[in-house]
Amino acid sequence: MRDIYYDTVGSGKEVLLCLSGFGCSNYNYEFLKNLLGKDFKLILIDNRGMGKSDLAKDHYLIDDLAQDAILLMQKLKIESYHVMGISMGGFIAQKMALLAPQNIKSLILGCTTSGGDSFPNVNKLDEKSIRKSFSLGAEVYNRAVVEATVHPSTKSNHNSRYEDIYHLRVKHMPVLDQVLLQQYAVDKFLDEKLSLESINCPTLILTGDEDRFISLDHSIKLNKSIQNSKLNIIENSDHHFFLEQPEVTASLVTKFMRQESVC
Repeated sequence: MRDIYYDTVGSGKEVLLCLSGFGCSNYNYEFLKNLLGKDFKLILIDNRGMGKSDLAKDHYLIDDLAQDAILLMQKLKIESYHVMGISMGGFIAQKMALLAPQNIKSLILGCTTSGGDSFPNVNKLDEKSIRKSFSLGAEVYNRAVVEATVHPSTKSNHNSRYEDIYHLRVKHMPVLDQVLLQQYAVDKFLDEKLSLESINCPTLILTGDEDRFISLDHSIKLNKSIQNSKLNIIENSDHHFFLEQPEVTASLVTKFMRQESVC
């Protein structure tokens, strides 16, 4: 089995598997983990090629990332668990719900979309633009990303959250070649139509009200496509809503998981 790194936070009875977004390791949950860890046990994965997990040596698919996560949970002897996926992590979560429905108690899908022509278009990255961005250096590259994914009010409020997000990203800059391999998996996923109607587990869809990367239309479409789903829109937030407003995010996730754990 591929060596997939993970951290554990909390000791609650209910287990939440946490999946990160494109080019990211589990630092995506840095501001959420202690809030959620008060009530749940979190398994925070570094996807292959990211963070402390094994580097990928060849192209792979989102299905492979889903299998990595499923096999890890089997190794940990955790048979039933909730799954939260942020952005690309939401792609992985959808695949897990289709590949291992017997294990997934519920889904939380944050600032994400699905594949096929019925979903709005996403501005796909390409190798040339990724290489150019990385050539600017970690500071310039991540400043540009934060400018494009954090709500202007977070910056204008003159609090430390905006700079905290920036420094968090700089500290966890990924390896270029691994990002390119991950982009291949993302492109393949976005071209594939999933059988979302087959997802039966309770699903919470979260999005920032002004997400400039994955617009609100994507979340609305997911909500219509997954029958047992509900949509919560977080005001004054962008694609990084989970870092901008972790308290609000954790409150919504906690309320949802408590409800589903009782069912």
